[in-house]
Amino acid sequence: MDILFVGHFGGRNIGDEIILLSQMQMLENYYNERINFHVFTYDEDFTINLYRQYGYKVKTIEAFGLRKMFTSIKDQLNKINKFDIVILGGGGLIQDVYFSYGIFRYLLPCFIAINRGIPVASFSLGVYRFNYSINRALFKAFLGSSTAISVRDEVSLVNCREIGFKETIHLVPDSALLFDLTKIPIPDELIGFFKLTIVLREFFTPYLDILSNSIKEYLSDQKISNVYVEIVVFENNPEESKIALELRNLLKDRIEHIFISDQIDPLNYLSKLSQSDLVISGRLHGIVPSVILNKNIVCLSYSPKIEAFCREKCLKYINTSELKNKLDLKDYINILNEPKINRKNELEKAFKFLRYLDDKRRQNIKPKRANKILLFFSGLYLLTIHIFNKLTGFKRKEE
Repeated sequence: MDILFVGHFGGRNIGDEIILLSQMQMLENYYNERINFHVFTYDEDFTINLYRQYGYKVKTIEAFGLRKMFTSIKDQLNKINKFDIVILGGGGLIQDVYFSYGIFRYLLPCFIAINRGIPVASFSLGVYRFNYSINRALFKAFLGSSTAISVRDEVSLVNCREIGFKETIHLVPDSALLFDLTKIPIPDELIGFFKLTIVLREFFTPYLDILSNSIKEYLSDQKISNVYVEIVVFENNPEESKIALELRNLLKDRIEHIFISDQIDPLNYLSKLSQSDLVISGRLHGIVPSVILNKNIVCLSYSPKIEAFCREKCLKYINTSELKNKLDLKDYINILNEPKINRKNELEKAFKFLRYLDDKRRQNIKPKRANKILLFFSGLYLLTIHIFNKLTGFKRKEE
């Protein structure tokens, strides 16, 4: 069996690599057979080397660069005739934050596969804000032509319905909830230290003074003296490195042991997270693994995807609009004394969707002619936008 994953892989983002690793584990568990994994990636060498150390000999398709992308897909298809399944997701891939930046990368290979008669499914997909009607139309074309659709939260399901898609949509867990905890290495013990792990992104830069003061006040109130802080650079880019350095400078007058971790290694990250006494996270995949590992956590939100997960799991959270004043950290700590996640139940939800997908694959339903025409013009539109961006030096803008 040959499966192609389409997503934000190879982009130096820990969360996306946890998603991919979780999906590989899940599919091996479900199919119980040898699977050849292919990955649509921004960096072929990075992806091959990363997953080799986990025992996966993945094959890659280069996602960065139009000519090479088409050539690589053609070469892969010629080698194996065709993929058995193409999976889009998970993660919050479908949104208008970057206009065409993500849409082009993620939907075009799916359109190519659909028009070759290859089953395409979304798994644990995040569908959020749409600002442009053309992108809504493109995604609606994808929904109408895919073999099976699953999303990861109620917000995404509602957004699919508002687009006008009336067919079956499965609500499945976030892919990271399916991670096999037995694969996480046992970390070295930090004897005598209170371990605090902080996972932020650039959106929280204006609130660093408030956050740092609240951390120092909490440690003083709780009379915690020996503190070990690890600030995780979750996505290896200058913005996140900068916020990590700024936060370290704000905390160093109270805390001696502060370290910045910038290794994009999912297992190493999860191992370090497992030894935390408290996690402060403004990233969804800082929050999700903490819940799996039963770690006390403060959830910071800048996005509907974080709030959707927190509501689903009954977690307290604070959004950026509430961070403009003094923050009393202890009021927002989620104490996780008992497991909130039953991995067996979460896997069964995922397996239910996979059984549905297999039934649809056996029916061998082809895209309607109208959809195939729309898909052709969708691809043409995406190609035009890509060329425009290249010629004008278009840069993605932050939300």
